[in-house]
Amino acid sequence: MTKLKNLYFIIVTLYSGMALFFFRSQEGIIALWLLGLFIFWKETLHPGKKLLLALGVWMGYFIINTIIIKSFHPLFMGIYIAKIMIAYWLLTHYREQIFEKVENLIYILTVIALFFYAIQFLAPKVLWNALHAVDLSGNLFPRKFYASIGLFTFNQGNLSELFPRNAGFCWEPGPFSCFIMLALFINLARNGIKLNDKKKLLVFLIALITTQSSTGFIVLLAIIIWYAWNRVKNKAFRIFSVPIALTLVIYLFTSVPWLQEKIITETEQDINEVLAHASRSGKSYAPGRFASFQLRWQDFKNYPIAGFGGNVSLQTGYLGEGNVVAAINGVGTIMGKYGSIGFLLFLWLIFKTGKWLGSYYQYSAHIIFPILVLIIGFGFSIIESPIFVSLWMVPVFLSQKVKTILT
Repeated sequence: MTKLKNLYFIIVTLYSGMALFFFRSQEGIIALWLLGLFIFWKETLHPGKKLLLALGVWMGYFIINTIIIKSFHPLFMGIYIAKIMIAYWLLTHYREQIFEKVENLIYILTVIALFFYAIQFLAPKVLWNALHAVDLSGNLFPRKFYASIGLFTFNQGNLSELFPRNAGFCWEPGPFSCFIMLALFINLARNGIKLNDKKKLLVFLIALITTQSSTGFIVLLAIIIWYAWNRVKNKAFRIFSVPIALTLVIYLFTSVPWLQEKIITETEQDINEVLAHASRSGKSYAPGRFASFQLRWQDFKNYPIAGFGGNVSLQTGYLGEGNVVAAINGVGTIMGKYGSIGFLLFLWLIFKTGKWLGSYYQYSAHIIFPILVLIIGFGFSIIESPIFVSLWMVPVFLSQKVKTILT
């Protein structure tokens, strides 16, 4: 049964990469929940009080949301019941080892990704033909050279790209870079903020470079500041480390072409123009993270208490079936979809998880974990994926302990 539970953990992580159409569908989350129900049936027969409390809080929110938006959405209700139960199963099985398990699995997936990426870089047509023949993505992105086997995704605009980007087990490079940086952070935390595991750290850094992700590099810089804060005892250096890092960020984003161009392009997006274009064309679009945040900020203002919930027709950007301007911004989505209730609960959970991690691994600047989640969440919606939910549900299902760090 332990092997089955380990396999389930792998499936949950791959599902969180959202590289396949099935991993994004309502049928997918239902299947994931049913599989967990089969594997963890003993734990489910006698649920703990904490699980019942967590489900009770969710149902309380759902009732408030249903009353406000005046419509009932059982699938919306069921999605977080499934995610909470998945978190409960994984945390009660792996307990404090959950973070190390995540790190180790992402490391393996990163090594696999680098192997495939080397082929993609040297012989893109060969790899494309091979992966396209066994593609499991369900024609997720038909306008691209896109094929995925779950463990690795080939994602290119054209096969003549000089430096393709590494999407790993995710649908695109950006979220993959965020998983890599999450694993790198865990590695440093559990090693007492020391560079003890140089092999893993080097693999993570090489993989980050292959993603060419602006979000990933921002997360890395936040980790570097946190590392310096913990390792350097000089208070003056600690105080000046933040402006130094900010200067470095500005320099990188104004001197590295692919970083600079991406940021400029996204910040210049006019959400009103995108909405007007979508209305004229009758097609769906996904604007950048800044425009996406504007969409969900408008939803938050429209439904400040509990968001638009499961009624997607209420969201800004919904122009009709198959004619939607979608939002990729995870933080904005939580604000717009769940309102003040959901957003405050989310903030409370990630800050409590940060405190839990700081106490368990004995490091200062506990705020680093919520900062990383918020940076990642500003770029992508993976912060609501089952594996991320499992991590920020730690303070709900695990008691506070202190791990002895070897020096």
